[in-house]
Amino acid sequence: METIGNLIELLKSQLALYKEIKETLSKEKSFIVSWDFTNIPDLVKEKENLFRREKILEEARKSLTDRLVAEYSLKEPTLLSIINASKNKDQKEELTKLREGLSLVAVEISKENTALKLLYSTNIRLINDLYAKIGIMQTSNKYGMDKSKNQAQAVSTFSAAG
Repeated sequence: METIGNLIELLKSQLALYKEIKETLSKEKSFIVSWDFTNIPDLVKEKENLFRREKILEEARKSLTDRLVAEYSLKEPTLLSIINASKNKDQKEELTKLREGLSLVAVEISKENTALKLLYSTNIRLINDLYAKIGIMQTSNKYGMDKSKNQAQAVSTFSAAG
C-alpha cells in the first residue's frame, strides 16, 4: 500500500511539472508571436531543466510501476491496471483523478508543441521569403548555397582523387 501512496505523490509531482512545461511552451509561443526573440535562450535553458526533471520523475515512476506490477501480479505495467488492482477506494479515486489530469495536460502540451512548430515554420518561411526578395538568399535553397555546384565540385574532387 505504501508503494501506491508513493506513486500518488510522484504522479502529483509529474502533473505539476507537466503544467509547468505547458506554461513554458505558452510563454515561448507568446514570444514568437510578438517576435520577441531575446527571451528564447532563457526559455531553452528552462525547458532543458524541466525535461531533465521530467526524465528523473519518469524513471522513478517506471520503477514504482514495476514494483506494483510485481506486487499485484499484473499483466500490464499501466496506471489503469494499477488502479483496477488497488483495493483502497481513496487511492483508486486519487489515481483516477491524476490519470485524467495527466491525460489532459498531455493533450494541452501536444497542442502547444503543434502551435510552436507551425509558428517557427511560418516565421522561417517569412524570413526566407524576405531574404529572397532583397536578394540575400536564393528561394530554391534554405541556406543560400547552390547545392548542384557543391555536388558537382564534390564529384569532380572525388574523380580527380580516384
